[in-house]
Amino acid sequence: RDSSTSRGLGDVYKRQMLHTIAKRYDVSLKGLPLIGDSLRDLQAGFVVGCAPYLVLTGKGEKTREKGGLPPGTTSYPNLAAVVDHLLKAPALNYAV
Repeated sequence: RDSSTSRGLGDVYKRQMLHTIAKRYDVSLKGLPLIGDSLRDLQAGFVVGCAPYLVLTGKGEKTREKGGLPPGTTSYPNLAAVVDHLLKAPALNYAV
C-alpha cells in the first residue's frame, strides 16, 4: 500500500498512539527517534514530528526498495546499529 491510499502518511490509529505515549510520559514528539521497518510506521512518526529510522531487518529491505520514505529517514542494518548511533549522538532534550 502506498502513501496515496486512505491510510497514507501512517494511519490515524498509529498517530494517535504516538500522541498518547507523549502525553502519558510528558514528552514532546519533536525529534524523538521512531524506529521501524514499515512505511506506515515511519510516516506516522514523521507526521507527528519524530525522526524516522528504518531498520533493514523484518520488512525493512522491502520498505526501502518500494521507496516513498519520509524526508530525513536514515537506514541501519538492524536495531543494534540504530541504538549505537543514537548513543553516540549528542544528547537531546526530549522533555516538553
